[in-house]
Amino acid sequence: MGRPKQFDPDVAVDKAAEVFWGKGFGGTTPQDLVEALGICKGSLYNAFGSKHELFTRGLRRVVDALLATIWHS
Repeated sequence: MGRPKQFDPDVAVDKAAEVFWGKGFGGTTPQDLVEALGICKGSLYNAFGSKHELFTRGLRRVVDALLATIWHS
């Protein structure tokens, strides 16, 4: 049995989105994400699979928030 997650994946996605926003996808390294999220590289890949998947989740979160703002205005 694996150890329980020591971080909140939703918070991690939000933090990652901030890093991607500031550096762009190509300019963001896995090490940048590890440092911003405060997790080890293994946890990053176990939780999200890849940098691209984490980027996609963050992008969806941003788009959903923008759409919610538009529809509720």
